[in-house]
Amino acid sequence: MNLSEKNAYRAMIIFLEDIYVETRLDDLGGLLGGLLLLPEGSSADPAAFFEWKEIISSNQKLKKNNDKLNTKDFYEAVCNFLELYTSRTFSPEIERLIKNMKCTQSSPNYYDHWKNIVDYIKNNPNEAKEKTKFKLY
Repeated sequence: MNLSEKNAYRAMIIFLEDIYVETRLDDLGGLLGGLLLLPEGSSADPAAFFEWKEIISSNQKLKKNNDKLNTKDFYEAVCNFLELYTSRTFSPEIERLIKNMKCTQSSPNYYDHWKNIVDYIKNNPNEAKEKTKFKLY
């Protein structure tokens, strides 16, 4: 079973939150603030979800696979999303993160963790919705 565009977005939020907890990258924390989903389902920064949808719709594999992207395709979309973000913010922190994410031989943990999150979302869609909601503390 493949992920929907929205559930892949949720997976990206959980994935990046986990990386943030581990690394405390300031720029990643700033990005996450705009990615979180509001109770009605839109992202805190509407442009963020729009850009995610643009990356997904421009993916050539999507067009070849009858609108079906797999776990690896969505992982590549996360990298593309971060690259787009970095092109606007010039964040060396995020650039290093992207480089590490793409070096799967030297850092396979990122992709393995991504696969675990995708499995979590597939098996726990309601919990994933709650986990990615914007919360006021």
